[in-house]
Amino acid sequence: MPICVFSLEMSTDEYVQRFLSSESGIENNFLETGNVSDSQWQPLSVAISQN
Repeated sequence: MPICVFSLEMSTDEYVQRFLSSESGIENNFLETGNVSDSQWQPLSVAISQN
């Protein structure tokens, strides 16, 4: 069963980044910094389109 853990102190952007990181399998630091490689775009796009 998938779960998501977050703090009520998290901003909307932080929550979305954590959720997309979990769904796509991409480490959160890549999303935070914007350093997403070409090979990471496909799983990220799939995670975005499913939710």
